[in-house]
Amino acid sequence: MALIMLVSMVLNLVLTPTWSLIPLLVKNHFHGGAAQLATLEAASGISVIAGGLILSVWGGFKRRAITSIVGVIGIGVGVFVVGLAPANLFVVAIVGNIISGVSQVWANGAVMAIFQSLIPHHMQGRVMALVGSASMLMTPLSLVIAGPVSDALGLQVWYWVGGGLCVLIGFAMFFSRSILNIESDAEHAKHLG
Repeated sequence: MALIMLVSMVLNLVLTPTWSLIPLLVKNHFHGGAAQLATLEAASGISVIAGGLILSVWGGFKRRAITSIVGVIGIGVGVFVVGLAPANLFVVAIVGNIISGVSQVWANGAVMAIFQSLIPHHMQGRVMALVGSASMLMTPLSLVIAGPVSDALGLQVWYWVGGGLCVLIGFAMFFSRSILNIESDAEHAKHLG
């Protein structure tokens, strides 16, 4: 659980600015206005709903950790695509936001299902509050870092770095036995205890 909390904190550190910088990206890079920002935000919202529907019908992979890891990689790919979008191809940013939105549900939904199945009921609120608080602790820090970096290197750089790191973290999780086998290890520990 501690490793999942650490991964969540790092992901929040690199991803939070990508959502906060969207209005500036629309205005400064795509030379758009309120309509383009609303379109991007609507695509994101609709894709989150679609991701939830897909996950509820599909159920995810048998090993929930794999569903979450695929979601993390998808978020990174989506964010990276938004950063790659040329100024004259706003539709590419919309596609990136859709990929990211669907993937968020897979990443977060699977982790919540893992927590609910492994953590004793009387401890779930405390554990989820701790994980959520630790993750949110990264928000102000990430925004403090992202502002000067984006001013110095450009808005898109944060999307490239954040998306790329997210993809790398996702692939690294495939090599973490403790994350990949979290459910089977917990079941095994229950039977021993």
